[in-house]
Amino acid sequence: MRIGDAVYENVYGYFWNHVQQSTEDVFMLVDSIKDEKTRNAIARNILRATPDYTFGIVTKWYKVLCDTPYYKADFLERALPSNPQFVLDNISELIDYILTPQKKENHHEEHVVERTLEEVCTPLMEKRPEDFYPILRDRILYAINTSRVPSWRDGIDYNNVFPLMMDQHHHAYALHEWFGEMLKRQVQHQTTNAIADIKYLLGQREASCYCFAFRAMKESPSLFTDDIIAILKDTKLVDDLLSYSDVTYYFLEMLRAWFPLVDSDTLTLCQGLIYDFKSDSDMLPDKKRSYTGAFYPHLGYEQRKLIWAIPENLRNSNIKRKKQELDRRLGFEWKNEKPDHEVTAAVVCGGLMSSEQYKTMSCEVWQKSFYGIKDFAKGKFRYFDNRAHADAFKQCVSKRPDYFEKLVFQIFEEEHIPAIYKLSGLDGLTMADYPKDKLLPLLWKCMDMFDQLCKEGYGYRLFEVVDFFTTAEGEHIDKIVEFFKRIILSEYNSRYDVSIEDKFDNAITNDTLNAGVNSTQGHAIQSLAKIGKLQTRKAMVYDFFMDTCDELSIEHQLTVMFYLQRECYDNELYNKVMFRYVNKPVTDFLFLNADRMHWFWYNDPEQILPYFRMMLSKRRAKPILVQIMFFGMQYEKSKELSNEMFEDLLSQNEEEVIRKIIPLAYQHLLDETYGEQSEVLLRRFANDNRNEIRHSYFIWCSKMPESRIDLFKELLALWLDSSLESGYHDIVEYLEKCCNDYHYESYQCVKMLIDSKSNITYYDEEELLKILLTCYRKFMDDEDYEKADEVMDVFDEMMLNSYSNGMTKVLKEIENN
Repeated sequence: MRIGDAVYENVYGYFWNHVQQSTEDVFMLVDSIKDEKTRNAIARNILRATPDYTFGIVTKWYKVLCDTPYYKADFLERALPSNPQFVLDNISELIDYILTPQKKENHHEEHVVERTLEEVCTPLMEKRPEDFYPILRDRILYAINTSRVPSWRDGIDYNNVFPLMMDQHHHAYALHEWFGEMLKRQVQHQTTNAIADIKYLLGQREASCYCFAFRAMKESPSLFTDDIIAILKDTKLVDDLLSYSDVTYYFLEMLRAWFPLVDSDTLTLCQGLIYDFKSDSDMLPDKKRSYTGAFYPHLGYEQRKLIWAIPENLRNSNIKRKKQELDRRLGFEWKNEKPDHEVTAAVVCGGLMSSEQYKTMSCEVWQKSFYGIKDFAKGKFRYFDNRAHADAFKQCVSKRPDYFEKLVFQIFEEEHIPAIYKLSGLDGLTMADYPKDKLLPLLWKCMDMFDQLCKEGYGYRLFEVVDFFTTAEGEHIDKIVEFFKRIILSEYNSRYDVSIEDKFDNAITNDTLNAGVNSTQGHAIQSLAKIGKLQTRKAMVYDFFMDTCDELSIEHQLTVMFYLQRECYDNELYNKVMFRYVNKPVTDFLFLNADRMHWFWYNDPEQILPYFRMMLSKRRAKPILVQIMFFGMQYEKSKELSNEMFEDLLSQNEEEVIRKIIPLAYQHLLDETYGEQSEVLLRRFANDNRNEIRHSYFIWCSKMPESRIDLFKELLALWLDSSLESGYHDIVEYLEKCCNDYHYESYQCVKMLIDSKSNITYYDEEELLKILLTCYRKFMDDEDYEKADEVMDVFDEMMLNSYSNGMTKVLKEIENN
């Protein structure tokens, strides 16, 4: 069985329906599917319906399917309720993703970060803090150490993971704060591990590590007396600590908490050190005397920060005199204030009062507040958010419907009360399950006020309320349907630009669909589609959208197909709508219906052929069309047409099209059906030096089956004829995967890289040495000394060619073995 076969949908539906009750049995059946693509597709989908992730046969799919941060986050979130230990064992990869210094710039990447933090990490931190702490600690320290940046003062380094001025909107901010708080709790309990962690952090001489350490040390500073004294004796280190804003703040706060706990001898020693402290900045001259009029304006500035850390009642006479002198000379009294790194500004306006106060308002007060809206709008009183005011009214009505019933009906008769408050009152009664038939008169009035609601900016809220009345059949449905139809067919200025079809869309975004979904007509389409859930209304809904196809914009045609699938799907009826709508060369139709069009192409290609013919000339559609044709060449009904179109697409020699087919070729090399054509494709474009094509070869080569390293070696030889550019890391990653089982072939590939004398980075050089070391050990274990000598010759060659980084370490490992 394969995707597109006649039985596919029935089998998939059977698995979906039974996976909750017979999880292990269903996945055993999935494992028995021979076609890899079909097996993976079914497994990926039924995992969404799987409640129990304790079975090994389920969790094994994590390694098979979860090859991107998005899928990893999705899988671990679903596995968390039933198998938290598995999540703990695999969360490190996602934490590393969040902690990568690169900014998460697009919505997709931000969604992965938010989902991981909120749905996976937060529950682990709250319910399994003892288990989560060491994982978070290790990943944070690893990230810091791999992205360290040398200090401009040659003292304390910093890192690219946690910027020196990190605001709370930075993607790694939550993990930074969690680790800081968890370390503080560990120190409060005075655990041995926590003390060891603090000492390790202090030894790193890195800004973020110092921040973590000092924040935690403040909780029990007497545990670290020896460490603190050692720091104060190191004048250069103290001077550096006073030069980083956040480090300075936490350092001084820790000292201020520590001084009251020390004995008199220690206090005397430390006050002497502070009194004698000199900073490198003290003698920086201002020859123009432009700041304070003093030639040395910074003299004593850093010393005064240390004096502040000594509580006033503990300062000796020398320290007191020094502070008075510095305050007079510098002209102001210094205080330790936490740096504020916020980079955004916004005004958040709530309602008139707190939620608790809203609960105490009487009907009379509510009614007065509605009449007073005009005064607020004119600025007579402070500005407030009338949306929040309306929501508060809705909540109050829903909690006490009997009390507010009369007021809600009354305000519908008041012409000058804004429509949003009337709608919120009705919404509150629906939330309280007030009898629908009694609320219909209010619903009709709200529908009559639709234009007014739209002017106020709340038209979309009416659809949410109307949906409450359409869950059951009744005569009122007819009037609601006519209301929706009128809105759907109302005037709309389409912004669809046909020129986008001649541009490649790397992200395969669907901005046209988004525009339709978020429009007023889009909300009405969704609500009408929901009515289609009623069996008595389904045919009517589908007929309406069939008949009005030519009257709808492209945005709304896409919206119709989207909501018919989502709200009232019927296979036969939907197919009729799809073929009615795909009469224009619009790629978004293909994006939205890709799986369905795949199925028709493989089983009944004549139906979808006219649309595909139109799309062949559209650059935006080509990357996905070439993938459909790749698989279609092995289906009897579509074989000839697929071959024809596939060659047509590739012969145009467009970079974006070719780069899309390379990953498929890698992934299907071992497939009985697609293996041969995959190998032909990889050989066909291996000499192409265009950036996107070469990049696609590199980034996907790690997915190549280990058993095909012979083919990989041939491709590598072709790549070396030009330049590997940024492909070293991916090539090395593949060889790391292969070197245990295919050590001689891996060794030959490494030698090819070394002989090419290309520019190999420090990191890749070290990894190549590790691969060679693994191969060497394998040869020694197999007593194949001739090949082991070959590896040693390569080591010698690397030494002669200045591959020195890490070489000493590797040679020592060889000697020890």
